[in-house]
Formats: sequence, structure tokens, C-alpha cells
Amino acid sequence: MGLDQTKNAVRHFLLVVSCLLISVFNAHSSANYIQASVRQQSFPKIEIKNGLKNKPQFFLSGTQTVFMPRGYNYTHVEALTEPCLTLGVSYHSTFNDTKYSEREATKMLRLLSSADYNIVRVFINPECIVTLSGELSAVYMANLANFLQLSSSYNIRVIVTLDQLPSTLYGAVLKHESDIWWSNTQYLDSQLIRLEQDFWKQVITNLKQLGVNLNTVFSWQIRNEFVYRNDQEPASSSVGKYRAANGETYDLSVVAEKRKLAIDSFLYWSQEIRNAIQFVDHGALVSVGFFASDSIWNGVVLSALENSQLDYVDLHLYPDSQLDFDGYIEYFNLKKHYKKPIIMGEYGFVDAHGLSQLEQINQLQQWLIRSCEFGFTGWLNWTWPTQRGVQLSVDDHGNFFTKLGPKQLKLDCS
Repeated sequence: MGLDQTKNAVRHFLLVVSCLLISVFNAHSSANYIQASVRQQSFPKIEIKNGLKNKPQFFLSGTQTVFMPRGYNYTHVEALTEPCLTLGVSYHSTFNDTKYSEREATKMLRLLSSADYNIVRVFINPECIVTLSGELSAVYMANLANFLQLSSSYNIRVIVTLDQLPSTLYGAVLKHESDIWWSNTQYLDSQLIRLEQDFWKQVITNLKQLGVNLNTVFSWQIRNEFVYRNDQEPASSSVGKYRAANGETYDLSVVAEKRKLAIDSFLYWSQEIRNAIQFVDHGALVSVGFFASDSIWNGVVLSALENSQLDYVDLHLYPDSQLDFDGYIEYFNLKKHYKKPIIMGEYGFVDAHGLSQLEQINQLQQWLIRSCEFGFTGWLNWTWPTQRGVQLSVDDHGNFFTKLGPKQLKLDCS
């Protein structure tokens, strides 16, 4: 998401976890439990292989049919309430206990399908998907399963993304920002990596038990926007040595070594999480997202594209940010050919900055057309307008939906 104020609030939420005492929620007896019983489509998984001009593209598995993601981000950002572990903070609440609306989700999916959109991206809330004891919330999982089944019934695939692991999984009460020592370490420490592996396996296994056709999931996006903080340990240290989960030791007094630590650990972490996910969802696509203003060591994005085991990379580009398109290309040091596909998992206008609706549409159309030159092969607008919660993007009165949609804006990125 491109709005700095909202991003800062989300980051603060991820770093400062309340230790309020909350009664353990009995999810099985909740009146809000959504029984997932929607008739699902039977369609193949998505696979990646080289298409025309030897360019990596998405295909329907076992066919020569190209799948070009065109869709929307779907989220409600509202103040968290019980039984979530953190209260009062505004965050992604689409599948929260009393917030999820099957009716609203159905309306959105029906409209997307009628306009030939084929994908939607949703956010897992780490503080609401689990109970105080660290177990998965039955209500939250049932709501997520219901949405996936609804999506399948409209032939819409889903990217499921996550900002952070649930705080209770760390086995300690976190009261202050100074307690959050895992901002970088989650990618460096073998124990924390195992925690994340177990989390994803539990989520996916539970969805299978709820009857979800996992082919509906376009990919499991293990980080919405990867951040490696240069102001926190071990990146902020200039003395000593650090032994990472990959078994290698790095000299923190050498800047090049610290950069190598970040890149190597990103590659190791993403590979280990992908392996765990594919253990329970064979052939699943796994991805990571990046945002240009985030704190990223130089080389992480390029390593993700060229050296990682990730299936594709998701870059979030907004024309109303501090960078124009060429600025983004320079920032990410992009070239025109990679071994992996790239999608633009977030794009749009958070603020119009005085531009008319027509000017916004023209700029976004050129944004998408130019991105084809640099390997982009999928686009998701930020965001689908919702009836409640924080306003996350400009009110386009449905014009973006039409003018940037597959029926009117044909994109040939082959």
C-alpha cells in the first residue's frame, strides 16, 4: 500500500504488540462461524514456464494457455476488536470474526468475473488468525475458507499475503518496541524460521480440511512487503560476528559482509518457507512483495529475481509516490529480462494530487503498458472500494475498474 501514514500505522502495529489480558475465545461456538459450503470450480493450478521470446509467464498447468493476472486488492482496514490479540489498532480486518461479509465478497467477485478480471489479493491478519494460546482461530479460518471457495465459484484466483507472523507464536509476552528483536532476526534465526514453516503448514492444512480447492490460491505470498531494517540488529552493529541460519558466519564490522548476510539470509529464509509450503501444497507458487520506499539492502530484490527459489516477485509501484516509472526502474535496478515473472501486485492512486480522473487513468494506462517492457506480466489495482473502514485509495467512481480492465485495456506482454 502506498500511503505513508497508513504504512507507518501498520508498521507500528507490527512492532508494538499489546499485552492486554484477553479471555480465550471459543471459536467453535461462535454464531459468526461461516460454514464453507460453496460449490467450487475445478480448475488447474498455475505453473510458470517460458513463453514467446523465451520470457517466463504464467500458464494453466499442463496447457499452453497463458494466464495473465488482472485484478484487485480486497481489504478492509478497521480498528481491531476482540477476539484479536491487539485491540484498537487499525489493520487488515477482512476475515475478522464479526467483520467478514460473505454478501459483500460475493458482490465484488461477481463484478470482477463479469469484467474478465481473474485474480484478487487478500491479507491475513496475524493478530486475529490465532487465539491467545497460539492456535488457529476456527472462525477466522472458516471465513478465509469461505472467501476462497466463493472465489473459486467465480473462477477468480487468490493471492494470500501476510505482513508478519502472529506474535503469540514467539512464546513470549511482548510489551515494548525494544522487545521486538525479531524484525530482522526472523529471517536469520533457524528457530524463528521453523516457527514460520509450521505456521504456513498449519494454515494450508486447515484450509484443506475445510474443503478448499487449493488450486484457487494463485500464490502464497510470504511477505506483503519485505523489510530488512538497517537501524536494528544485526544490521546496525559494527562489531562482532553473526552466525546465521544458513550456517555461515559474517563479520559485522565489514559493510559488504553485512550486506551479504542480508541477501544470503533472504535467499535461505524464502527457500525454507517455500519448501514447507510445497510440502503440504505440492506445486504451489510462493512469492514475496517489495515496496520502493521500504528499508531494503541493495541487492535483495535482484537476488529475489535472479537467485531465489521464489516462483515470482511482486513489486508495488504507485505513480503518486516520490518516484515516477523511470525512478522505480532505477531504484529496483531492473532490466528487461529475468528468469522469473514480475507482477505489479499494487498500483493506483492513494491521493489524486490535483490530477483529474482522466489524467489519473491516462497515467495508469501508460504505467501498465510501459511495465510490459520490464517483465511485468500481472497487475492488481489498489484497492477495491469497500463500504467500511479506512479509505485507502481515491474514489474513482468505477472508472478505473472499466478503463484499466481487461475488456478495455488489452496488454500484450508476450
